[in-house]
Amino acid sequence: KNMLDIKLFREDKGGNPEIIRESQKRRYAPVEKVDEVIEVDNEWRKKTGLSDSLNKFKNKASKLFKKKKGDKEDLPLPVGLDTIESMAAFCEDDTRLEELNAVQLRKLSKHVKEMIGENKKVLDELNNKRNALLSTIGNLVHESVEVENNEDFNRIEKTWGELVEAPVHVRRVKEVDEMYWAYEGMEAPKKTKQKTFKLPARILPNLKEQGKRAKLLNHVDLMYKLEGIETKHASQTFGSRGYYLIGPLVRLNMAIIHYALDFLEKRTYTAVQPPFFMRKDMMGRVAQLEEFDEALYKVTGDGEERYLIATSEQPICALHAGDWMDPKALPKRYMGWSPCFRKEAGSHGRDTSGIFRVHQFEKVEQFALTSPHENNSWEMMKEMIKNAEDFYQSLQLPYQVVTIVSGKLNNAAAKKWDLEAWFPGSQVYRELVSCSNCTDYQSRRLGVRYGLQSNKSQGGDAEYVHMLNSTLCATSRVMCCIVENYQTDEGVVVPEVLRPYMGGKELIPFKN
Repeated sequence: KNMLDIKLFREDKGGNPEIIRESQKRRYAPVEKVDEVIEVDNEWRKKTGLSDSLNKFKNKASKLFKKKKGDKEDLPLPVGLDTIESMAAFCEDDTRLEELNAVQLRKLSKHVKEMIGENKKVLDELNNKRNALLSTIGNLVHESVEVENNEDFNRIEKTWGELVEAPVHVRRVKEVDEMYWAYEGMEAPKKTKQKTFKLPARILPNLKEQGKRAKLLNHVDLMYKLEGIETKHASQTFGSRGYYLIGPLVRLNMAIIHYALDFLEKRTYTAVQPPFFMRKDMMGRVAQLEEFDEALYKVTGDGEERYLIATSEQPICALHAGDWMDPKALPKRYMGWSPCFRKEAGSHGRDTSGIFRVHQFEKVEQFALTSPHENNSWEMMKEMIKNAEDFYQSLQLPYQVVTIVSGKLNNAAAKKWDLEAWFPGSQVYRELVSCSNCTDYQSRRLGVRYGLQSNKSQGGDAEYVHMLNSTLCATSRVMCCIVENYQTDEGVVVPEVLRPYMGGKELIPFKN
C-alpha cells in the first residue's frame, strides 16, 4: 500500500492531483514528483489493462478449444502479434478468434502466457518505481499550518508558567527590607544582621539600587555538580555523546518513567513495551528513507538486517499491521515505554555536552488509532497535547506550545505541535514534546483498515484508521529541564509529584 491514496493522483477517476501539488509547495518540496508519479502510474495502468485483456482470453480459449478440437491443421498465427498491444487487441476481437483452428489457438495461448509473464516483470518494475516516488511525497498539509520554511516562524499557540529567573542580590535599604519580608510572607523583624537579600528578579523592576545578578547554571554544569553523570569514561566506552547516569539521576530517571506511566494509565492508556529491534522491511513502512542514514542503527548477526528503534512509535505503528479495526474498539490509546537509539547524524556539533541530545535515551510515548471520520483524529490530537501540557504543569515546568511551520514537517505529519519547556540556565525554550496527526498516511502503508473484515464484500473504497503520536517525556531531556528549573544554592529540589517515586527525597544535594 502507498502512503497517499493513488486515486488522488488520477484526475479521470475523480482525484485531484492539484491538491497534492499545493501541499508539496507548502512543504517546500519538489512539485514535479507529483507529475512523475502520474506519468509512471499512467504507464502502469495501461500495462495492467493489457494484462487484463490477455487474461480474459485465457477464459475464452477453453470454450473455443471445445468448438475447434477437431480442426488440427498446422496453420501459422496471423502476422503482427509481436507486441503486447497488438496481441491484446487481437485477443479482444472475437471475430478474428473464431477464425483460428485448434492448433492456432494452442500456439496463441502459449504466446499469451509468455507475454503475461513478461508484462508482469514490467508491471513490478513500474510499481516499485511508482512506490519509490510516492514515498518521497508528504502527507497533505493541514490548512491551519503556517506556510514557512524557517522554524523562527513557528506560531506560538499557548504559554504556561512563570519563568524562573536568576535572583538578584541587593543591599539593604528600607524599600528592599519591606519587599523581602513581604515576599517571605512574614513581618519585618525590628533587628536583623542580614546585610544582603536574595530576591527573584521579577519583584525588583523599579529598584534603583540593584545588586549583581547571580548566574543560573545550565544542566551540564548542574549534573556534574550533582555527580549524576559521567562522560569522560563513557566516551571511551561508547564514543561521542556517551554517558553514564550515576546515583541520584538514575533514581530521578526511573521516577520520571514510573510517574509518566501512572499518569497515562489514569487516562485509559494501555502500556506497551515493544520490541527494541525491527526488521528492515517493516521499518521501511514506518520510517522515512533519509532516517535510515541519519537516525537508525543497523544490527546484523543472524543473517537478517534489523534496526534499533528510534522511538516506540515505530514498533507500535506496526502493532496492528494488516488488521481490520472494529469501529466500536476505537479509539485505541497506547503508551509505549522503550529505550531509543538515534545516530543524530543531522545534528553534528549541536549539544555535544551533557545528555540533552544523545544516541541512547528512554522515552514514554503516546500513540493513538482513531476513526477516519468527522474530526475524530483532530480531537484526539488536542487530547494528546493536553496530556503533555498537564504532565509538565504537574512538574511545574514552564512551557510554550508552537505549531511547526509547513516546511519543517516530516513526511507523515499533516500537522505537528511542539511543546517547548523553559530552560532558565540557557535562557531559552527547548523542545520536549512533538505531537503529530499522521491521518491515514502510515496506516495505508501498514494496511491497518477501518471496519470489519466481514463487510469487505460490500464493496466501496477501503478505509484506513488515522494514527497519531506524541511524546510524553524523553527522560534525559526532562531531567535537563528539571535541574535547571529546580536549582538552588544547595542542590536541586525534587518536583513534588516525583518524590513518592524517590523514597520521599526532597533535595538532591550538590556533592562537587
